[in-house]
Amino acid sequence: MKVVALMGSKGGAGRTMLAVQLARMACAKGGRPMILDSGARPDARTWAKDAGTPSLVQRVVGPAARGEAFRYLLEVINEQGRYTHVFIDEPPRAWISTAIMLLPFRPALPDMRALLEFAPALAADAGPIAVCNAARSGTSEAREALEFLAEAGTVKFASTVICDRVLFRRTFAAGKGVADIGASSKAKSEIMALYEELGL
Repeated sequence: MKVVALMGSKGGAGRTMLAVQLARMACAKGGRPMILDSGARPDARTWAKDAGTPSLVQRVVGPAARGEAFRYLLEVINEQGRYTHVFIDEPPRAWISTAIMLLPFRPALPDMRALLEFAPALAADAGPIAVCNAARSGTSEAREALEFLAEAGTVKFASTVICDRVLFRRTFAAGKGVADIGASSKAKSEIMALYEELGL
């Protein structure tokens, strides 16, 4: 079972959107994903309800959302053998696991500074990966953001860049993902590239 924890120190980075899009890509490739949502806002749960698959998203609250209990919950899910992927939308920051830790950020200076402050607090052996999200297509901002992070040298980052595309918002609003769209698109290609880069 592959576990991806989408984390961050700043709101609005697109964690929920990426969790949903990666989960739908897993479905398209024959996987059986689950999204664990420990956030206060019900975005992922609302999306799953709109998709007609409310069981795809489980809300984790109270003691279950704290460190060791959270790890135990994942062990139980793994033992059940029902899921191939678990995407965690904002797990506890103190939580440490062998999960792939994905740190979405927007290519803006405040987001990158927050990322550089947040990433070192994670477990060194977890190897958190930053992913540039919601970049404006046709501009140099994503390239400049990755150059900035490379110069800082303290954060690994994905080579895949996710651009700000209308199709992400449209599919999310319809309870779907870009993987559900039959036609090829740049949005679908970006999510597929990230999915493959992460080894999912």
